[in-house]
Amino acid sequence: MDYLRHTAGIIFFIILFVGSGIYFSYQNVENAFYQLPPIVAILPAIAIGWVFAKPKAQAKEMFFKGLAHPDILLMCAIFLLAGAFSQVTADIGSVKATVSLAMKMISPHWLVIGIFVVSAFISTAVGTSMGAIVTVAPIVTGLAYEVDYSSALLLGTVVGGA
Repeated sequence: MDYLRHTAGIIFFIILFVGSGIYFSYQNVENAFYQLPPIVAILPAIAIGWVFAKPKAQAKEMFFKGLAHPDILLMCAIFLLAGAFSQVTADIGSVKATVSLAMKMISPHWLVIGIFVVSAFISTAVGTSMGAIVTVAPIVTGLAYEVDYSSALLLGTVVGGA
């Protein structure tokens, strides 16, 4: 029972987030798992974690100390900057230009291997897998539509390479 008290927040998050994705999948909604943003699901999960925590003052203090940890702040900064980079590259058209260049230079038979190698090199150069994923994923999504490959296969290749 003590274990459930400590994990109530994460269990609630998983039930809410995955449950909504499954529900929207059965409703045939496009992008079912993107209908409920993770931030919307995590806020009540944090509140539930605080409700079940004992002692309550110590739980909140530990939560905020954890948020202020330098590694967590670095991860958040990387995630925000990578998202901004991804949006900017899409807005200025560099994703479409890169897809066109890749289609002219790389045979579709070598595409999966090339994506893996590029993701691995970018991940090593940047020093973070998340940065590589956010950098390469928009380009790979465009490539998936151009060569009629499964986007899940190509995005899995990006994650594997990163």
